[in-house]
Amino acid sequence: RSIRTLGFTRPAAGKTGTTNSYNDAWFTGFTPSLCTSIWTGFDRDKKLKRPNHAGITGGRSAAPIWAHFMKKALKNQPPREFTIPDGIHFEKADIITGCRVDLQNSYENRLESNTESSTKNNMGNSMENSTASSRKTMLIPLKQNQHLCTTEYPQ
Repeated sequence: RSIRTLGFTRPAAGKTGTTNSYNDAWFTGFTPSLCTSIWTGFDRDKKLKRPNHAGITGGRSAAPIWAHFMKKALKNQPPREFTIPDGIHFEKADIITGCRVDLQNSYENRLESNTESSTKNNMGNSMENSTASSRKTMLIPLKQNQHLCTTEYPQ
């Protein structure tokens, strides 16, 4: 579960963790003004398990505590954005391929134009390709002179 679904809407970043044996689980998260870690577990050899015996992860045990705490700890402070260091730029990436979206769209468009005759249905109409419009993307921060998918796609 995301901290967003738990009602924490401020700019934040974090990471969950769980031991292989489910003895310990944690969430460490931060905003521009506060960093907090939540650990869940037992002080003796006891596992974090649900009634159905499935292990409990940091996302299920510690992240909700973190979100609840942070909402209360920051309630009297205005939301703040993270400061972006000089020399950092952002590129939009496809979350599946990790490639820059504009390069991938260009490649997909070349593929579509090269195979247009093979994408006709029995009535001779072009079939719609909704791949690009339904793509999920995210912004990736990069250093100067860094770019996503710097190699050329096949021609």
